[in-house]
Amino acid sequence: MRADRLISIVLLLQQRKKISAENLAEQLGVSIRTIYRDLVVLSANGFPIYAEHGPGGGICIFDDYQGGVKTLTMEEVEALQMMKIPDPLTSLETGKTMQRALLKMFASLPNQTTSSPNLFIDWSWWGHSKSKDGSNLELIYNAVCSRQKLNVIFPLWNRMEFEQEIDPYGVVAKAGEWYLVYMNAGRCRMRRISEFRSIKLTGQTFQRQDDFDLESTWKKMCIVEEESNFSFSVVIRISPELTPYITEPSWGIHYQIIELKPQIDSLGWRRCTLAYENLTSARSHLLGWGNAVEVIEPDALRVTMQDFAEQINKVYKS
Repeated sequence: MRADRLISIVLLLQQRKKISAENLAEQLGVSIRTIYRDLVVLSANGFPIYAEHGPGGGICIFDDYQGGVKTLTMEEVEALQMMKIPDPLTSLETGKTMQRALLKMFASLPNQTTSSPNLFIDWSWWGHSKSKDGSNLELIYNAVCSRQKLNVIFPLWNRMEFEQEIDPYGVVAKAGEWYLVYMNAGRCRMRRISEFRSIKLTGQTFQRQDDFDLESTWKKMCIVEEESNFSFSVVIRISPELTPYITEPSWGIHYQIIELKPQIDSLGWRRCTLAYENLTSARSHLLGWGNAVEVIEPDALRVTMQDFAEQINKVYKS
């Protein structure tokens, strides 16, 4: 809308004092010609805007122009400067609305408080810098807001496809991924939006439970999911050198420490029980610790560890 764009131009100029027409056009998603027409309208309505020509020039606003009440403390300003739009939200209109709101706040800050913040929070995981679910996210989010049923198709573990009708209750962004929380056959479930192969509106509406709370429901589902993921139990012996690092997070492999026995044997080694998602993840993780760990049980893991170690040894001996 033009009125919203005119306000954004004034706020940007108030924040930066000088900005090129090309930059304004890029940030507001319009042509340079449209920006110039907007500037004429603003100037005709009394806004102190003028143009500086030549190298380093641009669209300017008088330094003494004040458009807001500046009551924020330095600590509050620094906290606001850390606010960034999480990458997943850029797929929704909500992200654009948040960007405009932040722009209005920063436009009212004193000049001396516009330095770069000392803390930045990047919500995305490595290798997930962009949301992969933008094509379906808008459709799903609108269905959640308007309480419209969805017909979805997703793959099963045996590579077959499964089709069902669901009631979309809410969307959640976690670690760079979008998830849909939905109701089906009286049970609340969750699934990554990227897993859906087809999503269509059915034309029917549903009534969401009055006592449903998305945040508390999501947290409970996460607890159940995480507990079910660590079902492969492993007993190992660890060397004294490895003991201080056993409790540190391991990059790329997730596991839980079930028990770390305090007793130390004659060589200084201790027994430890860990839980992994499956045998493969356990083997991948424990092989990385080399001769600082010995698998006691289960026998299947002990055998496959020995087999992989022999294969590696054979490669490097040849």
